[in-house]
Amino acid sequence: MNGDSKARNLEVAGKGNVRARLNVFWNGANEMTKINALLITGGHPFERVPFFEMTRALPKINFVPVEQPGVDKYYAQEAAAAYDAFVCYDFGQAMTEKARADFVARLDEGKGVVFLHHAIYNHLDWPEFKDILGGLWINQPFTVENWPYGPSTYNLDQKVGVKIADKTHPITKGMSDFELAEETYGKFYVSHAVKPLLLTDHPTSDPIIGWTHTYRKARVVYLQPGHGPSTFGHFQFRQILERSICWVTGNLS
Repeated sequence: MNGDSKARNLEVAGKGNVRARLNVFWNGANEMTKINALLITGGHPFERVPFFEMTRALPKINFVPVEQPGVDKYYAQEAAAAYDAFVCYDFGQAMTEKARADFVARLDEGKGVVFLHHAIYNHLDWPEFKDILGGLWINQPFTVENWPYGPSTYNLDQKVGVKIADKTHPITKGMSDFELAEETYGKFYVSHAVKPLLLTDHPTSDPIIGWTHTYRKARVVYLQPGHGPSTFGHFQFRQILERSICWVTGNLS
């Protein structure tokens, strides 16, 4: 974007007067718009000020925040048309049968999803959710395809070395390993179909802490980091999050 670019605001209306504000950047060729991401929170406390400072700092993404409960209506076709991707940072939620069908239909249309941190603990009464996300955290023993998992664990305030698993993937290309002060998860399910992006050898964590995969026609990313302010403010985490959203929307190759 050159120095002559100007920003304008457009408003997109969906079903039920759901409205999203798009920041559209016009350069000389009218080429560039921000990616419009529905940001879903709720069900778990988090440091709101630094979290939303992070979302405002990502130049390519326009986040539209909504909070559980009450998000199901945004998965309907007309409402979802206002958004390029879903970014899920919610926890311990459940969907109605209609919302499940709507959500899967949007993914079947190719709408991408980025799941963050505690969103891996969600929709426990919906077996398909683990296939959509590519993993699952449950604080009791459970089985997947006759393999035992859990009870899943968490440990706060850990110094976590993050290793780039795939330095050729567009999300992590050119990045080096880094360190975070984070909450670790252990003994959770990760599908064999995922492609690891981020790894760690921390003793209280399972080794894969970030991955990509596809569900039907949708690209999906899960990033296990995302607990608190030090991660929200970390340059490489911000870069990975922004690139992840770009990738699931087909704007990064």
